[in-house]
Amino acid sequence: PMSASPLPQAARALAASARQAGHRPMATSPTMTLRTPKHDHVSFYGLLFDIRAKGRAVRITGINVGSTSLKEGPFTYKVFAASQPCAEIRERPECWREIGGARTTLPNEVGRYSPIPLTEGLSIPAGSVASICVHCTDNAEGVAYRTDLVPSDGGVTDEDGSIQLLGALPCFSIAPFGEVPESERAFAGEVQYTLL
Repeated sequence: PMSASPLPQAARALAASARQAGHRPMATSPTMTLRTPKHDHVSFYGLLFDIRAKGRAVRITGINVGSTSLKEGPFTYKVFAASQPCAEIRERPECWREIGGARTTLPNEVGRYSPIPLTEGLSIPAGSVASICVHCTDNAEGVAYRTDLVPSDGGVTDEDGSIQLLGALPCFSIAPFGEVPESERAFAGEVQYTLL
């Protein structure tokens, strides 16, 4: 008779030892997407917006946006993040860190979005707010947003079961965070995330 291979027995023993030590296998959460309604074809150099994690912590893994530009690209896009509401730090570049970017051409058709790759995700604890800024340094029509929904006091513009998108602020300057008026707008696009 053939004897059982020692490899599966060793793997089972290692897994049992890890469980006893309190280690759990890494569970991978599926990527979820919150897609906003279509934008109303308004854009500028950039947009700052807030994301609130609801009952569970989340990790933002992707930002997909559009443009209204008829100019031929590609253009330079950068994505920044901060761990506090954007209205508090809208013109304070030292509070933000770059988490992604690309030289690309975004779709200019209403409701079509493309990704701006992130080099790192953004983790948001349950009940907390973090900010994202999407900025185009060389096109004043680079980042589309919505004016069809103007919330008051940074209210919720879009949500699903896990995250809320809050009021957004347009960036009117070539340099990120240079001129960000307090006129509220709403994000247009897709936010991709996983549950933590």
